Amino acid sequence: MKQELSRDGHRQRAKQQYVLNGIENLPDHNILELILFYAIPRRDVKDTAYALMNRFDGDISRVFRADIDELKEVDGIGENAAILISLFNDVSKLLTKSKNKEVKVLREYEESKEYVKNSLSELTNERVLAITLNNSCEIISCHTVSNGTVNCSAVEPKKIVEFAIKDNASYVILAHNHPSGSYMPSQNDVEFTKFISSTLKAINITLKDHIIVGDNGALSMNNDSRFISCFM
Repeated sequence: MKQELSRDGHRQRAKQQYVLNGIENLPDHNILELILFYAIPRRDVKDTAYALMNRFDGDISRVFRADIDELKEVDGIGENAAILISLFNDVSKLLTKSKNKEVKVLREYEESKEYVKNSLSELTNERVLAITLNNSCEIISCHTVSNGTVNCSAVEPKKIVEFAIKDNASYVILAHNHPSGSYMPSQNDVEFTKFISSTLKAINITLKDHIIVGDNGALSMNNDSRFISCFM
């Protein structure tokens, strides 16, 4: 009985600490403990929280990005706990993406960067987008050009041109992500940007920007003096 009371007291203290102080000052293993309380109600979960951190090299973001089968490989994690942990990541993606619902215009590069980050930053595979805009820089559509490509050189330029023509676009913003990598463009990215810019220019459409999202932020190529020549 004393062990039961001790466990219940620990859980209550952990919950109270979160209620009073928020999540910012909680160690990562305590955050995982709080989550596990609701999936594993009748067992001490401290060791399980540490096991999760150890399995993913001490990186809590990797814990949340792991798929259900990976999570279930951790000692003490059953299906309920794995689903709950996975749910946090999926809800986070949904909330991040929903920030774009109210965005109608992309005139400034900072607005465009934020829009693209909301669309791509949570993805674990590479995705290439073509955002079409009218003459007032109002968003017409956001098209997925490719999904899971290794780099931009694998993308068919024809698709981007077709989307732009179909939407009667005046501008196109190209965007892609480097999952778990730097936002700096590769040489392939640079050459591809030049080619798309000149191809669109031939049909009186402007490539407004190419934005790359990495794990260290996002870069607007058209706002960086090293790459602005790609758009000329």
